[in-house]
Amino acid sequence: MRHLYLTLSILFLVHPVLAQETTPTRHPMRELELEKKQSEERKASLEAEAKNISKDLDETKDDLVSVAADVKNNEARLNDLDKNIAASQKEQDEIEARLKKDRRSIGDLVLALERLDRTPPEAILARPGAPLETAQSAMLLQSILPNIYGRAENLKKDLKRLDTLIASLQSDRDEVKKT
Repeated sequence: MRHLYLTLSILFLVHPVLAQETTPTRHPMRELELEKKQSEERKASLEAEAKNISKDLDETKDDLVSVAADVKNNEARLNDLDKNIAASQKEQDEIEARLKKDRRSIGDLVLALERLDRTPPEAILARPGAPLETAQSAMLLQSILPNIYGRAENLKKDLKRLDTLIASLQSDRDEVKKT
């Protein structure tokens, strides 16, 4: 009998196939529990991923609302700038047309002012001719000078306003590009 035990133990050692048959097999209940656990882990992972996606979606919606508000504000600003540009351009055109129309009289005005500036009052009195003509010329100059100086002042204001308009137009156009 002793030999029989010895033979059997040698056989189990030598033949692994026989040894494997004696190892216990997996139980189906444990396999189901393992699958259930893996499914629950996968479910938890998918739920966490869904929460992250939902959070990202909410942030994206908020960003879109913010961008839409910015676009609306920019469009309103552009509309205002376009109105300002149109009004300034119209005023600039009016001033330029007025200056162009009065160009000849403005040239005459400048020449008259230069002549008056160069001619001293004593020379007017010493002018040859009748004293009556000299007195009439002096009275005429006295009545015309305020008008001449007034026109010169208006011309100066128009030119200053034109410079301001041109600068404003350029600034508005730059802001339109920026906006």
